[in-house]
Amino acid sequence: MNVVIDVGNSRINWASVEQGALVGVGNALHVDSLDLAFETLAHTLPKHAERVMISNVAGEAFARRLVKFSADCWSCEPEFVEPVAVQCGVRSAYEHPEQIGSDRWASVIAAHNAIAGPACVIDAGTSVTFDAVDESGQHLGGLIFPGPRMMISALDTKTSDISVNEVSTRPPQGISILGQNTDESVGHGVMLALAAGLNRAIRLVEGELKADSKVFLTGGDAELFLPLLEKNVEHREHLVLEGLAFMISKT
Repeated sequence: MNVVIDVGNSRINWASVEQGALVGVGNALHVDSLDLAFETLAHTLPKHAERVMISNVAGEAFARRLVKFSADCWSCEPEFVEPVAVQCGVRSAYEHPEQIGSDRWASVIAAHNAIAGPACVIDAGTSVTFDAVDESGQHLGGLIFPGPRMMISALDTKTSDISVNEVSTRPPQGISILGQNTDESVGHGVMLALAAGLNRAIRLVEGELKADSKVFLTGGDAELFLPLLEKNVEHREHLVLEGLAFMISKT
């Protein structure tokens, strides 16, 4: 049995892989609760693993902790995803492929290998990323936006009269996008700005390719964006893990 782990800026996701499929999927917040996150990992993952593949965008200190954790739990060295020019049918658009986040790379690989045509991938987490890949597997590049909480935090710290801390979990519909108090005005404005950028990016990609694309949406804040995106999207909660599972099965 193999294990795949996706470490984001605030959350860690994991699963076992059996015959290419994800099983035993779990997650935990690691911000301010790192020890608890690793305790949860230890209790929920299998006691034996032949290989462990990890996408880590949380830094070198976290990587060292994962190496020790893997050695203690499974007596094996984890394989950290390092994006390359060509992998699993996808060719990177980056001049320096290693600069793309390993989570973005895994999700693009998952999207391309899930369908026959072009795909766009939106990952709504601490930051919001957008990537596109054409039918042949050519990665077209991507965008990185500050996430909604980052944007709200910037308003909070750079102004004197705005003190909003959270994004509304009830996305507005129609004219209710116009807030009737400061919290709503900030929260709705942030989400509308992000959604507008994503909608525009999808239209640009489809216009350039002269083809419809499949849009995959993933990440911890994915459900906040569903009502605001103009195109029907497929919500794939574990897209990065799916990409890791595909990668580990092909190497």
